[in-house]
Parts: sequence; structure tokens; C-alpha cells
Amino acid sequence: EIISSPEVSGSYSEHINFLQVARSIHRSAKDQAVVLLQRRAAALGSKTLASLASSLATAAPAFDKIIGMIETLIGKLKEEAAAEADHKAWCDEQLKANKLKRN
Repeated sequence: EIISSPEVSGSYSEHINFLQVARSIHRSAKDQAVVLLQRRAAALGSKTLASLASSLATAAPAFDKIIGMIETLIGKLKEEAAAEADHKAWCDEQLKANKLKRN
């Protein structure tokens, strides 16, 4: 409900698009670095460079961790919004019942 509101939805989509673009650029640069290191390791016969390329290829990017944290936060905010909406509905129901009893 909060994220779908007009005040937030435009900003939210802009930030998510930015994160997706940044993630793809980061992966592309990382992939290029891995390929370069692998080629140089093969050309030089360097086990150290090959090991570095391997560890870089299998390492989880730090930006993915940040994106995961943001997605977790968004999930929590959606849960809180749903709980608040349920509570508001209950309160409205109670107010209506009380108003009917008074009349």
C-alpha cells in the first residue's frame, strides 16, 4: 500500500531501476576483470593469477548484499503496512459498532 502510493511509487521504481543498472554494470566489469586475469594467468603460466581470477569469479559482489538488504527492508515495510491496514480495519469496525450502539 505504501509503495503503491503515487508519492512513493515513482521514486521507488527509479531507485530499483538504478540498482538493476548498477548491478549489471558491476557484473559486466567483474566479468571483464575475470576474463582478463584468466588470460594473463594462462599467458604467464601464473597459478597466483589463476587463483585470483577463480576467487573473483566465485565471490559474491558486495552490491548484491546491499540489494538483498534493501529487498528485505521493503518486504518488512510491506508486512508492517499490511498489519497496520488490518488494525485500521478492526478499529473502524469497532468504531462503527460503538456508534450503532449509542444511536
